[in-house]
Amino acid sequence: MLKTYYRKLGIQCIPAAAYCYKLKMAPALVQVSGECRRVELSPALPDDPTCILSDMVLRILVLVPKVASVPSVIPSAISSRSFSTSALHVAQVYQGNADFKKREIGQLKAVVEKLQAEENIRKLQYTYGYYLDKCLYKEVADLYADHPDTCVEFLGGRFNGKEGVKRLYIGRFANTFVAGRNGPIHGFLLDHPQMQGIVDVNPEGTRAAGRFRSLMSAGTHESIKDTHPRGLVQWWEGGIYENEYIKEKGVWKIFRLKYFPFWHAAFDKGWAYTKPNYVPFLSKTFPEDPNGPDHPVTGDQVAEDDLRAPHFGEGPSTSGPPLVLSRPQSDMDAVP
Repeated sequence: MLKTYYRKLGIQCIPAAAYCYKLKMAPALVQVSGECRRVELSPALPDDPTCILSDMVLRILVLVPKVASVPSVIPSAISSRSFSTSALHVAQVYQGNADFKKREIGQLKAVVEKLQAEENIRKLQYTYGYYLDKCLYKEVADLYADHPDTCVEFLGGRFNGKEGVKRLYIGRFANTFVAGRNGPIHGFLLDHPQMQGIVDVNPEGTRAAGRFRSLMSAGTHESIKDTHPRGLVQWWEGGIYENEYIKEKGVWKIFRLKYFPFWHAAFDKGWAYTKPNYVPFLSKTFPEDPNGPDHPVTGDQVAEDDLRAPHFGEGPSTSGPPLVLSRPQSDMDAVP
């Protein structure tokens, strides 16, 4: 069977010893544009015919990249009558395998790049969490893109652009929690681990969306209750981040951060006894509030009834009106 297979390809099957001897005494010659080149073939015929084909063509292609255009091949250990056709066939098979490998490598490269992007974005979000916990508000702002549509949505308001981002973190948070400094102070606690990150990167690898969950423990110690503007306070908070990310000059940055605190709770009584408006929404905008959001809370209904939260067993009319925030101009321009 094996000899028949080789014979059909025009390969003269001879004993391994004689095959090696002939190769040593009379190396194969390949004629390319009138020029003969020395080509060494496999030292012995393997049991698997595909092995010798791959090895033969690999060695030929090393010396003759365009073997398909070779007019004639005259090796001493192979029938010169039919080797040209066989070499062309083998080259085509090898080229097909090479193309397949090239596509396969390209696909694997795309997968690796996607996974790397997802990991870099998770690292970015985790870095955001660490910086915010330690009140490093300038470093937090630097994690945001310089894109004109960059924004933060927080407590019913939108802070637009990089200046709006700085106004929230370096202005509002720094002044409220740490007396305007960039860094932690004694007696102030704010820990909110970033968890359950799900990241989706677009096919172009330029933008991404991510959802993260946070469980926050925050408060002031009794040792600073008389000097801190919040007095003595401590609370639990659970929220969801619905974020967008953008690749800016080769680096992933936060594009739009939307944080929704779904629940709050006092340490002593827990969530079941939390009063409405435990953390009130922002009511004034910039510049009336120097550290306020750019966009007002309108209260206009834009969502369908099934997206509202009515009272148990009651219809949607019993729910409060949803809040609406303006869409970035780039989104508006994209709408047909």
